[in-house]
Amino acid sequence: MKKEVTKKQNKETIEKMFESLEKIVSKMEKENNSLEENFELYKEGCDICKALKEKVDAVEKKFIEVDK
Repeated sequence: MKKEVTKKQNKETIEKMFESLEKIVSKMEKENNSLEENFELYKEGCDICKALKEKVDAVEKKFIEVDK
């Protein structure tokens, strides 16, 4: 399942990934979730953050190359 999430995240834009994180946070704040449900949401958010960091790092690297 984790590879499927990663493939999906690779196709998403940075903006869409931030929107996904906002939805996860909103669900965790507003809904009466069980501990297990919140843990799954947390793990999903962590996976998105990791993929998002990789995308931002790649963009930063491109800026550095252009700036040389």
